[in-house]
Amino acid sequence: ALDLYRGDFLEGFYVKDDEDFDQWASRKRDAYRKLYVESCYQKLKVRSSFADPSIELLLHHLVELDEFEEKNYQLLMEYYRVHHQLGKFF
Repeated sequence: ALDLYRGDFLEGFYVKDDEDFDQWASRKRDAYRKLYVESCYQKLKVRSSFADPSIELLLHHLVELDEFEEKNYQLLMEYYRVHHQLGKFF
């Protein structure tokens, strides 16, 4: 159900002067994002999943979520290697 993830939990929702709500929402947001990323990595562990064309979009989304995580770039480069799309490395 990775397609159901559309972004951060309650993104753009704000309750005025309620710090408790903000902290709760932030914890939930982080937990759901972590769950999503872990689920993506679990799906990517199976190398045969690289045959699925939707994996490239998933990898690009992981890069967008955390552009400083080197593992995401390595997985994307591995996907390109498997599909002989070496020009996309650049």
